[in-house]
Amino acid sequence: MSVSYWGIVGYGICIDKIIPHLNNEKIKSKIKELFVPKDTESIDDAEDVFDEDWFYGDPYSNFAEFLCEFDDKHILTWDDDGNGRAFFLYTPCYPWKFKPEELNLTVDDINMYMTDIIKLVCDLPEEDISNMLDYISDWGCG
Repeated sequence: MSVSYWGIVGYGICIDKIIPHLNNEKIKSKIKELFVPKDTESIDDAEDVFDEDWFYGDPYSNFAEFLCEFDDKHILTWDDDGNGRAFFLYTPCYPWKFKPEELNLTVDDINMYMTDIIKLVCDLPEEDISNMLDYISDWGCG
């Protein structure tokens, strides 16, 4: 038997911090924007979207992966620790791997961008979301 370990490094948030503040109706609306109506019938009657399989295997591995759907710049990613904690992240890379639009990004720019995405599904004030975002250095095991 072997065990794998991986680093979870970047700027972002552990999804556990925002789950208590998610708005079911906002999430349902976003799901309906992404999928054809026949694929979203089960979501209409769901009191809590987290009782559904949408964020635990099909079509998303976790809620952080769902948030990545709204990353129009394609600079954000997600990771998990193998124990159920998911992270929504901007990950560092070498300067020669930056996309041209990333070259001048600051932490404040990334914070604002991630805050705007999280606001799409969350009822927290912008300032509270912004304050939850931070540098993450964790690890996963599986």
